[in-house]
Amino acid sequence: MIKRREVEWFELFEKHERSGLSAAQFCRDKNLCAKYFSLRKKQLGWTSTRQSKVLTKATSTDFIKVSVGKAQSHLSLEVGALKLSWHELPSASWLTDLIKALR
Repeated sequence: MIKRREVEWFELFEKHERSGLSAAQFCRDKNLCAKYFSLRKKQLGWTSTRQSKVLTKATSTDFIKVSVGKAQSHLSLEVGALKLSWHELPSASWLTDLIKALR
């Protein structure tokens, strides 16, 4: 079994949605276990609605993951293998410029 990072799973989920194939056919084509593919979608909280909001604003096929901690004072940003973390939230305009520059 190939061990994949979370960002790699999100990339697969995105490719599946863009393919227009059923999950079963997509998994056969990619040599993935369909049951495990579905399980990982559920475990990682992937939803088409949530993802489509991110994708409509993205201009590339790269997935940018942004998460805010429960206390709303910690921010993490993942782009491919790059991981950035802040313990104090940067300004929204600065963060927007950073995300645009990373595309």
